[in-house]
Amino acid sequence: MRSKLILLLFLFFCNLANASLCRNVQRTQVVKSDCDALVAFYQATNGGNWTHNDNWLSDKPVRDWEGVGVRGNRVTALKLYGNNLSGVIPSAIGNLSKLRYLKLTHNQLTGAIPRELAQLSELEVLDLSSNQLSDIIPAELAQLSKLRFLALDHNQLTGAIPSELGQLAQLTTLILSNNMLVGDIPGSITQLRRLINLVLDRNQLSGTIPSRIMNLTELRRLHLFRNRLSGEIPVGIEYLTSLKYLYLSHNNLRGSFTENMVLPKLIAINLSHNCLDELASNVEDLLIHQGIAYEYDPQNQCRIIIDGGGRIPYGGGRIPYLVTGESENSENINDNDLNSESLKSPNDNEKIEKLNENVSDIDEMIAIDLESFEIEVKEIRESLLQEITEDLYQTKSIE
Repeated sequence: MRSKLILLLFLFFCNLANASLCRNVQRTQVVKSDCDALVAFYQATNGGNWTHNDNWLSDKPVRDWEGVGVRGNRVTALKLYGNNLSGVIPSAIGNLSKLRYLKLTHNQLTGAIPRELAQLSELEVLDLSSNQLSDIIPAELAQLSKLRFLALDHNQLTGAIPSELGQLAQLTTLILSNNMLVGDIPGSITQLRRLINLVLDRNQLSGTIPSRIMNLTELRRLHLFRNRLSGEIPVGIEYLTSLKYLYLSHNNLRGSFTENMVLPKLIAINLSHNCLDELASNVEDLLIHQGIAYEYDPQNQCRIIIDGGGRIPYGGGRIPYLVTGESENSENINDNDLNSESLKSPNDNEKIEKLNENVSDIDEMIAIDLESFEIEVKEIRESLLQEITEDLYQTKSIE
């Protein structure tokens, strides 16, 4: 009983000291509401155990606190990447009304994404990826009208993708991969005309790919692999002339491709573990010639690509030259498989050599591409931060 009383007294005096800290605006050099919000955030995320918590809750100005960016007397950025944050994101963070950049990736944050984030009307970058966040994606995030970058990947989020996210007219990057999201891909996503990266892979999404995906004319990356999508691969994909990476593997998709479909900037494509309804004879010849293995499924009357290179020469070209795939069981392919009727070739030696090359390199190629995507996303994050930094505020210890 006595020890509990001592703990309560300790917490009381700590809170009293923190309250006193934030009242001294001349020392903190930010408005009291911003200081109070940061103190609440520090306490809720076990700030005492952070890897770097330099100057937090000290008599130094808030602009000198680790990871905090300030312009004038307002907090405009909070970047605490890989800093051993734990606990929950407090609702008080919604009081940082001038915040433009929030990056809390690679920590151990738990609990729900607070709906109060919707109060951050100036926010342009929201990155909460690689934590242990759960519950649903709040539909209220659609109120962030200036948001350009939203990454919630590698968490434990459930429920459906809110259709309200289609209201984020400034959004260029949406990354929700590696969660437990279910339901359809909302058609409202196709209203995001500035979208460059749409990354929804490794969830449990079902239904069809929205037919109006052709509206996303700026799209460069489309990652929908390892979901439960079905129906036709939309013909509208042929209108995505900016597309560089198309990954639709491991779904239940159907579709057909003709020699008329052109994606001029395509670099890599993966359609494996789906069904292709029919292939023009010249397309089929090209698949065989390139050593890309497929099996005909008589029950579903479709062709399932099971193996082949995942990357194609720079510059892209007509879709028949690019239909490729990956195989989780590539190491099990043997000479008997190579001699099957589905792999006929004018030149068996050339075919076998090409297929063996694809089999041995496929994992490496996919790994390289996903790694390059991580680098690309990091560059997008950093460029947005740099733009905000140069444009609006001076900051210290933000990088």
